[in-house]
Amino acid sequence: LQAEAWQRSGKNKMALNLYQALERETTDPSDLRRIALNTARIRILDQKPDSARTILRSAAVKYPRTETSAEAYFIMAQIWEQENILDSAQAYYTLARQESPGSPIAERALRAASDIAMLQALGRQASDEKTQEQNAAIQFLMVEHYLFQLGQPYQALERYLQISSSSPSLPIAAKALYASGWVRLHYLDDRSGADSLFLRVIENYPQTRYANAARERLGLPWDTLVSDQEPEIGLTSPLSISIDTVKTPAPGPELKSPPQKSDSPKKTDGRLIPSLGPDRPKEGFMDEIR
Repeated sequence: LQAEAWQRSGKNKMALNLYQALERETTDPSDLRRIALNTARIRILDQKPDSARTILRSAAVKYPRTETSAEAYFIMAQIWEQENILDSAQAYYTLARQESPGSPIAERALRAASDIAMLQALGRQASDEKTQEQNAAIQFLMVEHYLFQLGQPYQALERYLQISSSSPSLPIAAKALYASGWVRLHYLDDRSGADSLFLRVIENYPQTRYANAARERLGLPWDTLVSDQEPEIGLTSPLSISIDTVKTPAPGPELKSPPQKSDSPKKTDGRLIPSLGPDRPKEGFMDEIR
């Protein structure tokens, strides 16, 4: 209990030392399972994903077909997901579902796998045959999925800025640039960085509703001549998306082969961001503009 209290209060080094001491002393399987999972979580926060994976893999093998093994595979899937290696994340979410069917962790794994499948399906919608505006609109939908479903604000911020810089003349550019400021403010608690991005919205896209929203953020008066109508952003027909998480291949039983990487780029800062959980903002920036 003391180790878990230290862990909850952010005293990870003290918690880790106590977990390691308890692991040498206790023989209770229930305690050993909790120690393994909590130690792995601390390793993730310490930016040591390989160490966490080793601990989790050992726990999964030692306690097969239990909620412990399911949770170990689930946490491994989260690590791959945060590293943006989505094929591997899918595979480990599948293992989590198989280890403890019908359990709460299996339900969470199914939802997470579905979120990734949606993101990958959106990615397949973009193509050279579509116009730049259509592809930018699809990319924007993908970024919202990164942010609100996968809980990856750094990845979302990077991609919002990419949309804005790669399609500066399109109506969606102002929206993406404002969204990047919103992420910095609400998810990354970076007021200075957010204000800088809001200023860019005003300077680059002064006659848009997003510029007025940015003005309000900065305590500036609105431009009353700006239309408050949402501009068309390029999708003239509904997307047809097929999602199937049942056929996701799982890693082999010994889990020795290195997982295959997806084509998606990794986060540039290289950090692992723990899952944001239920307390992250549930409403998007568009709710505030409206």
